[in-house]
Amino acid sequence: MKTKMGYMRYAAGVFALLVPLLTFGCSARRGVVGTRKMTMTLREAPPDEEAIYAYMVARTLWLNGDTEGALKAFRKALEHDPTSLYLHMEQARLLWSLGRLDEAITEAKIAQSLYPAIPDVYELLGNLYYDNKQWKDAIAAFEKVLKLAPDRVKPYLFLSSLYASQKNYEKAVGTLKSLLKRKPGSLMGNFYLGKIYMEIDLLKEAEKYLKKALKIRPNLLPALDALGILYMREKKFGEAEKQYRRLLRVDPRNSGAKWNLSQIYIQQKKLDEALKLLKELSNSENKGRDVDVKIGLIYFEQKKFDKAIEAFQKAHRKNPSSQRILYYLGAAYGEKGDLKKAIEALSHISETSPLYPRTVLQEVYLYKRDGQAAKAIALLKEAIKRHPKEPEFYLALSELLRKEKRFEEAKKIMSRALALFPKNGDVYFELGVIYDRLKDKKTCIEMMKRAIALNPKDASALNYLGYTYAEKGVNLDEAEDLIKRALKIRPNAGYIVDSMGWVYYQKGDYKKALEYLKRAVSLSGKDAVIFEHLGDIYLKLGEQHEAVKAYHEALKRAKKQDVKQRLHEKLQRLIKNP
Repeated sequence: MKTKMGYMRYAAGVFALLVPLLTFGCSARRGVVGTRKMTMTLREAPPDEEAIYAYMVARTLWLNGDTEGALKAFRKALEHDPTSLYLHMEQARLLWSLGRLDEAITEAKIAQSLYPAIPDVYELLGNLYYDNKQWKDAIAAFEKVLKLAPDRVKPYLFLSSLYASQKNYEKAVGTLKSLLKRKPGSLMGNFYLGKIYMEIDLLKEAEKYLKKALKIRPNLLPALDALGILYMREKKFGEAEKQYRRLLRVDPRNSGAKWNLSQIYIQQKKLDEALKLLKELSNSENKGRDVDVKIGLIYFEQKKFDKAIEAFQKAHRKNPSSQRILYYLGAAYGEKGDLKKAIEALSHISETSPLYPRTVLQEVYLYKRDGQAAKAIALLKEAIKRHPKEPEFYLALSELLRKEKRFEEAKKIMSRALALFPKNGDVYFELGVIYDRLKDKKTCIEMMKRAIALNPKDASALNYLGYTYAEKGVNLDEAEDLIKRALKIRPNAGYIVDSMGWVYYQKGDYKKALEYLKRAVSLSGKDAVIFEHLGDIYLKLGEQHEAVKAYHEALKRAKKQDVKQRLHEKLQRLIKNP
């Protein structure tokens, strides 16, 4: 026969393989094809022999990779059996596999028009719409599946995912809860509900459903990972560690789990354990993760600067265009004391890089530490010329000039900054400090008030204004309130604790002042002024021996000549008048 001869060369030799793919049943009025998943009614007549043969050829060609030939064979089969649901759906699946989604959708819609009550058609359409990003059509198709076959699991999962992608979390949650009402033991229903609750930050609910999923399947890796991330978000690092250890017992080579566990160890200050994991990752493929950078930063934190440099150099070889790595490399050389190599690394950072301001300030810090204040000042002046809208440059330059006691020059710089950045609280703070050094307390107080108005949580400004009042012995209740606000923000800052002690000293409450000064010493034991204040309080309490000890400790730590002179005078008075 001419019709069959065109296909015979493909069918020969594989007929025996094709027979198990199809199961036929005939009756006087109804033809039925059995598939892997279902039995479908195709027509009100026995199956067409020509259609069956063409279908067998189509499947063979598809299995052998001849997709165009398979499509021709499917079309031939449909010519003989145009109402076959199975043929329309198989052709749609083939077109789907080829990425020809619009044609696949057209084919599936033909099947839908022929058999509007078959849930498999709508499920296929839902998948096609989903891949074609036709979200509303996909939702409608999956909703239809659930009306026709409410016990199917996958449509619930797809629907919830679609709702969540549109930020319709109420429907996403409701869909999964409907599934779990029917099938409370659904592994993926519990897992996906936990994930959606994580997405909307209902972490307690998320934990409950993720744990249910793990009760059903204890080694479900995505659930272990999700629960680990949840605990990390809650800063329950011990619990997060347990989850990732458990995950790694199941999958010892899981690089994502190793990475997250290393971050947990860093948070727990278990730096050696973090290094061990990161070194394992460094020797494997880890795209998107700065493993060597993390290793370098840990060594930097441990002050092992040679090893930090080695890690940063390795990272730079892998990613030579990264300016962030160059910045870290320069900082590591700087901390090692190799100024030349530090400046060399930092000099490669572009002026257009977001890191450029930090790079300039790092260079300034290195020159200043090396005793080259003039070079640091010149660098900042040049940076301001080239980038006049960078407030940090003005602030850094002013601080350097203050250290050099060039107060008028610093004031001039910050007055210029104030004109450029009138809403920058740090500018007002720095101006306040300058006016304080110029003995203009009134303007100093005005500037600090402006700084606080712009940033009510600026602990340094709150403390500075409060301490200024305490020094002057005025507005002591306001001073107490200001410093209390500062302590709420920075409760362990020794200099702020000292300020509070000094307020109580000025109020005459020496016992309370002593409590704060003792704590200040424990927090900032290297500060000469804190020990001096402690001595002053002991003196008021009549404990001269303790006062002498405190003044001697202050003298050991004093660096400024005027502070040393003041302490000598206090000690001399105590010796003359014991």
